[in-house]
Amino acid sequence: MGNVWVLNASPLILLGKIGRLDLLERLAAKAVVPNAVFLEIQAGISEYQAVQSTADWAAPRRATDVPIPLSVERWDLGPGESQVIAYCLKETQRAVLDDAQGRQCASAHGIAVIGTVGIVLSAKRQGMISAARPVLETLHRSGMYLSDHVLTEGSQTDKRIAYMAMLKPWYKVVTPREDLRESVGSIPLNLSYT
Repeated sequence: MGNVWVLNASPLILLGKIGRLDLLERLAAKAVVPNAVFLEIQAGISEYQAVQSTADWAAPRRATDVPIPLSVERWDLGPGESQVIAYCLKETQRAVLDDAQGRQCASAHGIAVIGTVGIVLSAKRQGMISAARPVLETLHRSGMYLSDHVLTEGSQTDKRIAYMAMLKPWYKVVTPREDLRESVGSIPLNLSYT
């Protein structure tokens, strides 16, 4: 994929806890971790041993913090979220955020956003994992809040993609760039004739 993702601490820590940082490497052409986010990850090392491996993964992707525009400051976000959004405003990139207010701020600034759930669903759609629900359940057990609706949606995505694979050779599943948006409701699958 030819895009750059700017990562916040929550998705990094959650994917690190379950040993799935590889999904970020496979979905994004390049991953960037602002310094403020890296410092948040380091602060969590004493709490969780698994965070050390996340910090090790993030270290070579670390980027210098950039000035935060007033339009972002007004949202009163944490330093990590603010830096992710400021970095994305500097260059056209995708923000990787789970925080609802941070996602709203990024969207208000016209920044493409994906979260941990969207990463898992995108990985499923692209055949990087065999099923979304087990990964979502593992994230849930590792401390990520996920509603029953989101877990059910993971199963429904698995079923829809399996069904579409059965329809080949008549149809193929197409996942264009804009389809990488995280969706809590229905997961859009675009169809085209082969």
